[in-house]
Amino acid sequence: MTQPTNNAKKFAISNAVVRKLKLPNSLLDNQLFANGVYGAYSGYRHSNYFYHRYINKKIAKDAKPLNFKPYEFKKSQFLGFDFEPTIALSIIIPAYNVENFIVPCLDSILSALNGYENYEIIVIEDCSTDRTRKILLELADDYKNLKLLLNEKNLGLSASRNKGLKNSQGFYVTFVDSDDLLSFGILSESINLAINKNVDIIEFNFFQFAKDSDIGKYLYSGHIKNAQKQNLEITSDIFKYAKGFACGKIYKRELFEQVRFPEGIYWEDAIISNVIFRLAKNYLYFDRVGYLYRSNPNSISNSLVKRNLGYDQLYVIKYCYEMAKQNHLKMDNEFYKRLFLEATVFLNNRTYYLNDSDLDYMFTQLELIFGNNQFKSLLSAQEKRIFDAMSKRNVAAWRAIAF
Repeated sequence: MTQPTNNAKKFAISNAVVRKLKLPNSLLDNQLFANGVYGAYSGYRHSNYFYHRYINKKIAKDAKPLNFKPYEFKKSQFLGFDFEPTIALSIIIPAYNVENFIVPCLDSILSALNGYENYEIIVIEDCSTDRTRKILLELADDYKNLKLLLNEKNLGLSASRNKGLKNSQGFYVTFVDSDDLLSFGILSESINLAINKNVDIIEFNFFQFAKDSDIGKYLYSGHIKNAQKQNLEITSDIFKYAKGFACGKIYKRELFEQVRFPEGIYWEDAIISNVIFRLAKNYLYFDRVGYLYRSNPNSISNSLVKRNLGYDQLYVIKYCYEMAKQNHLKMDNEFYKRLFLEATVFLNNRTYYLNDSDLDYMFTQLELIFGNNQFKSLLSAQEKRIFDAMSKRNVAAWRAIAF
């Protein structure tokens, strides 16, 4: 995922304050209000950091983690490709329990192709417990160039994506989640741009929606305007534009030759910014809304504690590190900085329920990756404090400053 910007943080914090105090929603458009709220919140968090770092130095060293979740790193059974590339674009869609969404998703893809014919749609049905498989079996012949893969057991999102990659035949691939939608013409326009400019990754903008009525304008041709196109080399500058999601992009398939999504854990999209982008040579940002992301606030939040997903954030950091080594990527200071950002606000947000001893264990594991701290010169003042608290294994100070 992409690290939240200050503007995103300001909006999130202001939104929380408005909801908590039942203030008028119009305040969310007031920049002075947002700056004031964020300034007060930031000051509070920093003062807590200094208190725990220098006054109340409570260090939880070498205690046994109470919620430890083991994870064994294995090579994916779906590594490599079964077919040579013979078409332009493979559209990979894992499908699980989406009986109400899979048909609108497929229909939006046809609209996004807008007559483009050099493609395939690969749907990986992951042993749904609702009518998803039945619907797909009944309708598969109605969709041109659709390849339906039926998992024999539930594999999860990552393994299903990996299976789709292995069975793909496109020079380029894109991922779509089966409850999301694409806007009119976005695939035909993007794949033509990618081919004509020979780019490794092209990314279009996304729009998050809760109700179908919010997105009507994106589903027909009238919304299309002249869009800005930024053709960039792969440097730190691209992260002003690039999002860390796997979806909403078209990739050269060859980037995934020896890279797969981590199976059996969440937060799998971390490989995009930390591994796939570093394998790419160039990137084109297409500033047009193309990916319509369906907001489902209960999808992960209800599972976070129950399934102990906080540890998955640690494991995905380690997975990205191992993938980078296996692919002989240049592991320079910029690489370590990007990967370290996964251990800041994301790790904090996803481990709020864990005991201090669990965080202490995680810090010792992360020290094995980030112990060579030459990349610290690239960090902001706040990020340096996060690093300092982590290296001192001061959980309270780290929790205070990692926001």
